[in-house]
Amino acid sequence: MISEKTIQAVRDLDIAVVLKPYVNLTARGSSLVGLCPFHSEKSPSFSVSPRKNLCYCFSCHRGGDGIAFVMEKENCTFEEAVERIARDNNIPLDFTNRQMSDKEIEDAKHRESLMAALDVAQKFFYDSLRITFSDEARNAQAYAYGRWPEEFCSTFGVGYAPKDGRAFMEYCKRKAVDTDLLIELGLLKRDKEDKEKIYTAFRERVIIPIRNRWGRVIAFTGRYIGTNDKAAKYINSDNSEIYTKGDTIFGIDRASRVRDAANVIIVEGAPDVMRFNILGYDNTVATLGTSWTDHQFEQLKKYYQAITFVPDSDVKEGELFGPGFIAVIKNGAEAIRKGFDVTVREIPFAEVELTDEELKELYPDGVPDDAVKIKPGKNDADSYLKTAVDFTSLSEKYFIVWLAEKRFFEADSIQKERNAVSEIADLLRYVKDSLT
Repeated sequence: MISEKTIQAVRDLDIAVVLKPYVNLTARGSSLVGLCPFHSEKSPSFSVSPRKNLCYCFSCHRGGDGIAFVMEKENCTFEEAVERIARDNNIPLDFTNRQMSDKEIEDAKHRESLMAALDVAQKFFYDSLRITFSDEARNAQAYAYGRWPEEFCSTFGVGYAPKDGRAFMEYCKRKAVDTDLLIELGLLKRDKEDKEKIYTAFRERVIIPIRNRWGRVIAFTGRYIGTNDKAAKYINSDNSEIYTKGDTIFGIDRASRVRDAANVIIVEGAPDVMRFNILGYDNTVATLGTSWTDHQFEQLKKYYQAITFVPDSDVKEGELFGPGFIAVIKNGAEAIRKGFDVTVREIPFAEVELTDEELKELYPDGVPDDAVKIKPGKNDADSYLKTAVDFTSLSEKYFIVWLAEKRFFEADSIQKERNAVSEIADLLRYVKDSLT
């Protein structure tokens, strides 16, 4: 198997160098442009961003990094693309199986088979959003492109899982993908009552790929866009040999390549990461849950010393703080204990109009003219941030200062105030010890 060192060296290669055998590029502002190598055209619509190391065609909407480009152009696997690029650019090919036991080699081959199956699935989802000219596909395009720019969707790899799951199964069968691998990955499921019956896990969902630090797809998250009220809004791939929810950082493939960012931005979910990426902040990540694990913090420590949390501003009935603030209180304290410099930027609450029923409950004797008719509502990065200025205009506070404000705000007794003092003093001791 090709080593991680070789894969990283290929990923770090200037994308213009990777594309040189396929397309003639000329400078246009901060970008490079040329005739698209995927279709015939007379005017250049193929654009390359050297800063992001990504390419995109504004006509056929294909795009991605250098490895994804070669996979598409040469119709080859990830490892074949990496090997081709490495050989073409005199990058030493290091294979990890040279000193591995037979069992380790077998396990590595199995993991690569799982990765290859995911590559096929990603290609199906990707093409289903762009190539299928059906009402269903147009509805998926309207959702995806209405939420994120089409160019971004293409380079990010956003796709679609059709309502009819048979299309996915038939595609994988034509590509000779082992059904057992797809079941192991959770892309196919066995019926609980009839084990011989198999169905597709992702149906009628906009698909967002989850990648490892080298950009390989290891799982998916799917956003339901159908009309079934009982369907879960989001579902994720099952844990597998190559994907563990508690070990995975969404967005690490881009964040690990940023060289000039002072800190990493931590948000709550995949769509929030995508929003920050659109605004130019590739140094943004999220977990696929709420709590950060030791292993995830250790991964971040390889690239960043400072963290900025941007929690959702949400409310919970009967509680002072919603789950977004509560998660940052927990994760921020743990990040400090792991040696990070931690700050918080807080998104303001949305303003939600009170319903007539709520107003009657608040003012049973009649609603006065000067009555407050709005209440705080949920706001998240994906919905609130429209420009980079929306983010930079948010005030930044050191985590301990932010925590003190929250803890003393909620303290409705002397004991809670004492607990707040103790908690903050404990964190300050960690900070002091790290400086001495």
